[in-house]
Amino acid sequence: MANAIITGEQNVDFISDLIGKMREEGLDRVEAELEAQAKWMSHVAEVAEASLYREAHKANAWYTGRNVPGKR
Repeated sequence: MANAIITGEQNVDFISDLIGKMREEGLDRVEAELEAQAKWMSHVAEVAEASLYREAHKANAWYTGRNVPGKR
């Protein structure tokens, strides 16, 4: 899990930089290659496994949905 405000700011910075780079290079779209997507997903899983997120299913929290009766 992350601080949503900081994560949001990082995402805005990334997208802004990406759009700027696209304008500089005259591009109108970008697409991640399948290999890059797979590497990113592997990295995300690795980081999550090393954090408390792997225990999140035990928490009675909104972000896991466990606080909603009948929801899994």
